[in-house]
Amino acid sequence: SNLIWSHEDSGNENKIFGFDTLGHLSRTITLTNASNVDWEDLASDEDGNLFVADLGNNSNTRTDLVIYKIPDPSTLTSNSATAEELHVTFADQTAFPPPPSGRNFDVEAVIWRQGSLCLFTKDRSEPFSGITKMYKLADQPGTYLLMPEATLFTGSDPNTDRVTSADCNRATGEMVLLTHNRLISFTHYPSDRFFEGTMREYFFNTLPGQNEAIAFVTSKKLYMTEEGASGTGGHLYQVTLPSATGIPSGFAAGWSLSPNPASDCIRVEAPVSSCRLHITLVGITGTVVLETHVVAGEPIPVAALPSGCYLAVALLGQQVVRLPFVKL
Repeated sequence: SNLIWSHEDSGNENKIFGFDTLGHLSRTITLTNASNVDWEDLASDEDGNLFVADLGNNSNTRTDLVIYKIPDPSTLTSNSATAEELHVTFADQTAFPPPPSGRNFDVEAVIWRQGSLCLFTKDRSEPFSGITKMYKLADQPGTYLLMPEATLFTGSDPNTDRVTSADCNRATGEMVLLTHNRLISFTHYPSDRFFEGTMREYFFNTLPGQNEAIAFVTSKKLYMTEEGASGTGGHLYQVTLPSATGIPSGFAAGWSLSPNPASDCIRVEAPVSSCRLHITLVGITGTVVLETHVVAGEPIPVAALPSGCYLAVALLGQQVVRLPFVKL
């Protein structure tokens, strides 16, 4: 299909809309068994099946998170569809809502990749931790209890560093996260461990409005949409990735932290073998929970830490590296 598929936000109708690049609405499809509590993102698989993520959770209070799956809209002969349902619960959320410092269960970014859906949180913690968590589930109907599979520190400014959408290019494997002021790109990663790959950041020349969605069109061209307000529609943007001017996040080249998530201990590997590191573990509120010196690769005990998201700050000479991880 040559149509761009989109949807409205929380409290609106349970419909998806197909329009062209000029904004002309061509098709409207109702998901007959769905309600729009807070639809936030779309993803599609290699067969064109569409996943509608009702995972918006601004206040971190929801217990009814669901992803709707419908056939490729271009193959539907009617303007309605009955959706299959994938019900989602986060195993690391035990309070609804959690304390302000732990409110990181709003999901506004979803991608499909090789039979799985990957979900990325929009951090709403106070104080702002700047961490997006990634969860993963199969792309089939069912009920899923999920633990974070990885974390990424995106920045310390809640106005620019929250993740609002994501997409993965099936031809090249490039995965991008959308924030207010940039795209964060990941390539050359092992399996689905995106955050262990090559990371580049592409900052927008002109800031858009409340940008809400991103999708690859070609390997270098993407479409981005923003949310409308006060009866005025948002814009559709064409984003072109430059060939070699993204800012590489080379600060972590040669560094790694494993296992992640961790239960008993973590190990920090550095580009220089057998070097001595100064390690500081920081909780999401900014509190230092452990400070130690280790040789790269030696175990660092974390069993006594409460479950949650942490940063391991490693100091080697004048180089400072921040490696996020999840404690189970």
